[in-house]
Amino acid sequence: MISFEELISKWQKTKVLINNREIKGYIPETKWLNKKNLMSMLEKHQAVFVKPSLGTGGSGIIKVQKGEDGKEPIYTYHYVKKIKTFTTFGKLYSSLKRKVEKIQKTKKRAKGRYMIQQGIPLLKYEDRLFDIRVIVQLNKKTKKWEPAGIVARAGHPAKIVTNYSSSGIPMRYEQVMGCFLSEEEIPVYREKLEKLVVKMANRLSEKCNQLQILGFDIGYDENLKPWLIEVNLEPRFKSFKKTDMDTYKKIESNFTGYRGERPVESKTKRKRSKWTLKNVLENQSEFRQFVPETKWFNPTNLSDMLDRHRMVYVKPDNWSFGRGVIRVERVEKEDGSNEYTFQRKTRIYTYDTFADLFASLDKEIKDIMQKRKTKNKKYIIQKGIHLLKYEGCIFDLRIMVQRTPDQKYEVTGMLGRVADPKRIVTNFHSNGKVYPVEPLLAKHMNGEELVAYKNKLRKLGEQIGQLYNLNAIGLDIGLDRDFFPWIIEVNIWPDPYVFDELEDKTMITRIIELRNHWKKLDI
Repeated sequence: MISFEELISKWQKTKVLINNREIKGYIPETKWLNKKNLMSMLEKHQAVFVKPSLGTGGSGIIKVQKGEDGKEPIYTYHYVKKIKTFTTFGKLYSSLKRKVEKIQKTKKRAKGRYMIQQGIPLLKYEDRLFDIRVIVQLNKKTKKWEPAGIVARAGHPAKIVTNYSSSGIPMRYEQVMGCFLSEEEIPVYREKLEKLVVKMANRLSEKCNQLQILGFDIGYDENLKPWLIEVNLEPRFKSFKKTDMDTYKKIESNFTGYRGERPVESKTKRKRSKWTLKNVLENQSEFRQFVPETKWFNPTNLSDMLDRHRMVYVKPDNWSFGRGVIRVERVEKEDGSNEYTFQRKTRIYTYDTFADLFASLDKEIKDIMQKRKTKNKKYIIQKGIHLLKYEGCIFDLRIMVQRTPDQKYEVTGMLGRVADPKRIVTNFHSNGKVYPVEPLLAKHMNGEELVAYKNKLRKLGEQIGQLYNLNAIGLDIGLDRDFFPWIIEVNIWPDPYVFDELEDKTMITRIIELRNHWKKLDI
């Protein structure tokens, strides 16, 4: 038997698998790194990957290639985003050796002796190399290995690895393989792949009985033959959050630790997130219609919602004042192709492919999160509402709902917020302007209709106030071109002083009166 610690080595796993006849044909040729082995492998395969035997997360991997410049050989190596070129093998090897030594000293995740692996010419999705991550788990009752989840990973165009930590994009297997297979062929290829990795899992567990969960990284070549790139004994499965939350929850619920130890308890969701507040409304059939479709941010959900709605808003789950909100659009051009854009604050970016859009958008979100200290780093996608406009600028309504001393709910304030012409949010903190409701709606309805409409909104606000059982909530209501009131957001810490911007002080007086009442009681 082999211990868990010994089997962590890529070399050890390769040795175990390559000794099985059924599996051997799917394992790339692998040798230890030295001058002689590198030369022979380049002569045979033209492209190889030089990687640390104990490395994780795609760290420290270098792609080495041999080509021709006319009749003369030319050698290159590609590390992260940098490519170096050499006219002789000797110069290549000397530079490569120095690079490996430097990586081993500076990269914590690039551990162990370096090895050479046959390069597999991976298929591409939208000009991005991709591979497949398959998770298999040991069934607690049957003690048999079972496929738990499968996801595709499209790499960054300038990088040689597909990992999410290296700017790779997790995507649905069916979406990516649909570029190469018919709808009928996709489940057939998926089943074959799952059977192959289960065979590999059985072989590994014969040699190590501590295994509980495994992650197989599989690459397809141009003939759609699967090749094993790597086996992970401690696989992360967060990428399933980005593509298939149900699969993620299934894997997590069956997760018994990497060596059978008790798993760490998952953190509970923050109770006052946009997602949680939205669920309160959706759980009531009479209010569900007012909630724009909302999903967690991931490439599958974003692609799906853009296909159906064409415009969506991507926003932080737990922030306020319109911070971090991004508008994303899909535009169909005259030639039938798609163009994608996203806007944050006043900046607009345009892309020709969805993959390029998502890669840039994902990086933008990561940059936003790094600048703010917050525990909740989740983003949601919300169906975009084409809001009514006032003097060419979009506007929405803020409705303040408060609990009265006799435990009833009262709409104590209602105002309009008109966005800055160059921005996508209406918040006062984002240069929006505050207006009374009447002049904003006067261009769309007559006096009697306006009074009736305000009463309708007031009734809606009072009914919703009862659901949350708080002393005050602020409803952000967006009106579409049919005057349908969409509940864009529910604020449980509404700013009362935005009403002080209005010339009429009746509303702010009542708001502060009730606010002070509950403040004295400290409820």
